[in-house]
Amino acid sequence: MTRRERLEKKLEKREEWAEKAHERASEEFGTSSDLIKDLPAGQPILVGHHSEKAHRRLLERSGSHMDKGCEQYKLAKHHEEKAQGLARQLENTIFSDDEDAVERLQEKLDDRRKRQDGYKKINKIIRSKITPAEKLKEIILVGIIGEQTATELIEKGRTLPAYMLINNNSEIRRIEKRIEEIKRRQEQQAEAEQAGGVVARYWTPDCVTVTFAEKPEYSIIRALKDAGFYFSRGSWHGRKDALPECVRDLLPEESEAQA
Repeated sequence: MTRRERLEKKLEKREEWAEKAHERASEEFGTSSDLIKDLPAGQPILVGHHSEKAHRRLLERSGSHMDKGCEQYKLAKHHEEKAQGLARQLENTIFSDDEDAVERLQEKLDDRRKRQDGYKKINKIIRSKITPAEKLKEIILVGIIGEQTATELIEKGRTLPAYMLINNNSEIRRIEKRIEEIKRRQEQQAEAEQAGGVVARYWTPDCVTVTFAEKPEYSIIRALKDAGFYFSRGSWHGRKDALPECVRDLLPEESEAQA
């Protein structure tokens, strides 16, 4: 199961919990109203009257159901907020195990590179000796910033802030590294699939890296953790002599390939 699929299941659960909490809240509010529906509006408690105790008990029961309804309503809103956060994450995030992760990241990278070139062109235009009107026209044609921002820069004779280029360049490098990392993981997973689902690489006589084509069962993950293995960059890393027996059984053949 991919990370996106796991989050989609979490989103479904949150939406289900929110719906059930709303239903319980409605039931509690309805019970609270039904208990006092026969009381005249604004009817005070008649102190000393034979109805006093019953009246107080009725109000207490009604208030208790109202409090429970409020608690369930707050719980429903909590689950709705969590669901909204998950929905935003699913909409805006590119997960490394998405089938089109590399393609989507490449699109972001192309956009960032285009923006970086645009920033440089704008600064060059601002420094040029053409008229302000010509500068504005050329900057608008670049299509990176709006007319109002361009006008302010031209009037003040300022180029774009250096941090804009620095931050954008940092994002370019981050996306490039992520694309490289995803491609490397995909190659490792493909190798694991060809090997029957799991492959081990022995980087030194003592250290081993284990890669699974798909996420293994929890018992295997628990065994790896108990053996001191740690997960990084799509694989499990640890000492060769600590490799759990349950993982050794999955290896079709322990080839001690040196990287």
